[in-house]
Amino acid sequence: MSDLVPVVLFVFNRPEHTKRTLECLAKNPELAQSKLYIFCDGPRNKPSEVLQVECVRALVRDFKAAKEVEVICRDKNMGLAASIVCGLAHVFESHEAVIVLEDDLEVSPYFLKFMNESLVAYRDKKIIFAVHGYMFPLKLKIPQTVLLPITCTWGWGTWKDRWRHFDQQMEGKGFVLSSPALQKRFNLADYDYTSMLGIGNKSWGIRWQYTLFKHNALGVFPSISLVKNSGFDGSGVNHSSKKVTGGFDEELRDR
Repeated sequence: MSDLVPVVLFVFNRPEHTKRTLECLAKNPELAQSKLYIFCDGPRNKPSEVLQVECVRALVRDFKAAKEVEVICRDKNMGLAASIVCGLAHVFESHEAVIVLEDDLEVSPYFLKFMNESLVAYRDKKIIFAVHGYMFPLKLKIPQTVLLPITCTWGWGTWKDRWRHFDQQMEGKGFVLSSPALQKRFNLADYDYTSMLGIGNKSWGIRWQYTLFKHNALGVFPSISLVKNSGFDGSGVNHSSKKVTGGFDEELRDR
């Protein structure tokens, strides 16, 4: 496959997680023909964090499995949301599509194949806003791929012309908050997404989900998950400080 979609990886202060992510990614044959962008966030005002950040940066600078690796290091801490928004703006200056990963994700050897093929297959289907490598642990028989009115931040991809709709301000969210009918639609499968629309929420993920909702857009998901999130061990900034097990703690399956 020619003209493979670039991979964009966001890392921070977890060297062990980053190492696993890179090791899994390197098992994808397509990576050897792909450009890899790695955005390294800067340390917060914690002296103990500087060493962790430097360890992560040493890891990514030594990574040679991709066709080309561009490492962008931030001097100050931006936080995940700003890092992703600014990082994708940079990549979209040169590319029409991206594949996005974070440092707590382990991917199948078939992840890049699925993502690249799907980003080509659905490129002209403007109702499709994103392609995903993760699939929720459903106990149902479903087709090879499925379309859902939802997005997921665990290994995903999109196109420049869709990402330009990203609604940073979540304009019009008041209509959702004041309408029980719209709240029911927004709270897909009774998951309380509406509560995340509140003032002060810094999540970029809920803004992307809100963007899909506003445009009646869909996301593509595989029938079997090609991504495992290993960040529920209490190490992440945006997860609980306690280890979480259960519905999302399944073993990664290769298809």
